[in-house]
Amino acid sequence: DDGENTAAMLLRRSGGTATTIELDGQHGGDLLVTWPDGLVQRLEVQHDRLVHVTGNLAIELARRNGVGQVRSGVNFSASHLFAFPLSLGVLLVPTEGLRELANRPDWELVWCGDGGRSRCALVPQLNVMALDGARLLDWRGRWQ
Repeated sequence: DDGENTAAMLLRRSGGTATTIELDGQHGGDLLVTWPDGLVQRLEVQHDRLVHVTGNLAIELARRNGVGQVRSGVNFSASHLFAFPLSLGVLLVPTEGLRELANRPDWELVWCGDGGRSRCALVPQLNVMALDGARLLDWRGRWQ
């Protein structure tokens, strides 16, 4: 919840409204944001507490389900954007671009999050920041 609260606070500072919600079960998003121009978007917030140490963002791709795995995270979300709280602010990234990047075979895959039940690709933060449409909202609520 810390990540959702941080993202919502910065989005409000930027002039948008952010409401913490649960949409459509598990894959609808964490926040519903209404931008100043009236556009409404769903955001999925992923809080990687080790990014400042590793330089990588752990992007969830799947979850353990019994003896197998099911799609989850970026491979299942219906959100428009993913939001990553970082030391500089909150990085917002279009879901489709993040999905393509995270599923490349280049990245190390690890079990992490939720008691080790999530299968994540470790993607360098700089690669995520370089995606088309990625934007950083700093701690003052200003777009960088």
